[in-house]
Amino acid sequence: MDRIDLYDAQRKITRTFMFDKGNIPKGLYYYTVHVWIYNCKKGFLIQQRSKYTKNLPDLWTTTSGTVLHRETPIIAAYREVKEELGIEIDSNDLKLIYQYKRKQHFVDVFFIETNIELDKLVLQEIEVENVKFASKTEIQKMVERNEFYKYIYLPILNINIKNDIAANNCK
Repeated sequence: MDRIDLYDAQRKITRTFMFDKGNIPKGLYYYTVHVWIYNCKKGFLIQQRSKYTKNLPDLWTTTSGTVLHRETPIIAAYREVKEELGIEIDSNDLKLIYQYKRKQHFVDVFFIETNIELDKLVLQEIEVENVKFASKTEIQKMVERNEFYKYIYLPILNINIKNDIAANNCK
């Protein structure tokens, strides 16, 4: 079981850690990351969670996971992409596009534009059932059909990503 650090309400690390996210003491939080991978010619790389996962089985999502002991959110984002998809990304290319606090955890949302090919991926079968590229419109339709997890920041994500993509040339 993985060890996770706990943070105070100001996102400062405490000297407290846990092995189970189920009983977080009041006033303390753990950290998670979401990584939106974008290929300018194909769209967003999304993944269908395995039916065996505890959280969100069978739903389509973005790559995500918990920040572990002594990790930063950037290191956790890199690790989650490598674990779940079997590819290495350049962590210097990760852009923090949104942050929010849920009941017991903080979430950092990252965006990276990279030209990944599906045949290069090695899926972590215990967590990932399938992957595909999808446009923003396709993702929204999947949300409406309850096939894709409805992240609270999706409307903001569209604006932030649109601005980021406009700054880059798709080659």
